[in-house]
Amino acid sequence: MAAVRKRIVIGLLSLSVIGAAVFFFSQPRKGTVEWHKKQYVDARMRLWDKTLRDRMVRMVRVVTGKKDFGRRAEREYDSMISNEVTQEAILLEKGFLARRLVTVDFTNVNAVHYYMAQSADAIDGYANGHFKGTDDGWCFEVTAPPNDLPKWEELIRKGAFPRAPAE
Repeated sequence: MAAVRKRIVIGLLSLSVIGAAVFFFSQPRKGTVEWHKKQYVDARMRLWDKTLRDRMVRMVRVVTGKKDFGRRAEREYDSMISNEVTQEAILLEKGFLARRLVTVDFTNVNAVHYYMAQSADAIDGYANGHFKGTDDGWCFEVTAPPNDLPKWEELIRKGAFPRAPAE
């Protein structure tokens, strides 16, 4: 009876060691495109308080009455923005992301913003964009994987130049 228990314990221990090894070796290596993609998405999620840790910290601050502001919070936020910008630059350099300017009419800037915020198609973990004023007028600068850029251009143009209502 003791030999059976001993074998079960040894089997469970070996399964946990094998599982830990598989988990460890399945993680992307530092410096690879996959690693930078993970870092980029993690940085973006942290900026929007989407991680469990961030929600818990916010809940504790609400319960204890401590405000979320101050030099430490500012430094933390600046660090997260810096990390996102750095990871985005690396992914642009490695070719995983591409950047494109899409011209929009000045009178439709708010419409584009609203359309992009409301569109279910506009949700993508790697896409990023903002309005930018140029000498030629307003543009929407999109950073996304190269194969997604045509989709984004179409979404921006739909928001900038909505179809006229059918008569």
